[in-house]
Formats: sequence, C-alpha cells, structure tokens
Amino acid sequence: MAARGREVTPDHVMAHQFGFIADSDEEAEATFKSGQEYFGRVLMRPIRDAQRMVVQETRYFFDPKSVQGLASRPVSGQAIAERSIKDAVAGGSLLVGTPESVVQQVKRIHQTLGHGSTTLTLKVGNIPDAKVRHGMELFRDRVEPHIRLL
Repeated sequence: MAARGREVTPDHVMAHQFGFIADSDEEAEATFKSGQEYFGRVLMRPIRDAQRMVVQETRYFFDPKSVQGLASRPVSGQAIAERSIKDAVAGGSLLVGTPESVVQQVKRIHQTLGHGSTTLTLKVGNIPDAKVRHGMELFRDRVEPHIRLL
C-alpha cells in the first residue's frame, strides 16, 4: 500500500471473532457448543445443498477428481462444528469463556495480530437471546474496560 501513497496502520485492521461470554468457562463452552451445532446442522444446510447442486448438476467442474475432492471437503460450518471449543479458543479462532478468560484471549490475539479493533459476534445459531444479552453485559462491564486501549 505504501507504493500507492497509503501506509497501513493497525487502525486499518480489524479482527472479527465469534464467541460467547458467561459466568463460568464451562457454561460458556456448553452454550456456545449448542449454538454452534445448530448453526452447522441447520443454518449451513442450504449452503451445503447449493454447493452440492453446483458440483453435481452443472459442468462447472469438468475434472472428476476435482468434483470428488470438493464434494468430500467439509464446508466451514461443518469444519467448525467438528473442532473442539477448547482447540478453537487455543487457536485464536473463538473467544469463549468468562470475562477474565476472554480478556486474556483478546490480548493474546492482539499481541499476535497487532490489529486496531476487534468485533465480536455473540449470537451464534440458536443461543437464547437472554444469554446473549447477559454475555453482552459481561463484555461491556468486565471485558471492554480491559481491552479498550489495545
């Protein structure tokens, strides 16, 4: 970008995360897992069906090996559903846990990426709205004050 006269700074980079905040790590993981399973099983189904139709009923892929490889590859919703919450948190792709756990996760990701801002989606799948609101309150009161200046 510098060659075009624009210097990219951390303020130009945003990290987007999915996750869930609760009063205990166990509750956060169980709640997120339920929402994640619904997301993968129900909400991703039309996308998987559309992919299958493109592969099977069009001539978009002429090489049978390509068709077989694509058809056997899980779509993102399936891949996410098959990974453990703990592994995804450890890998930095989810923010799940108590406010204190999430603060540490955000700080670790920020240290790695050096990004300027973070967005967080707390409503995943069919997580009940009351639990999402409580997680948002925990974020506002106990997470955001610790990450505000990152």
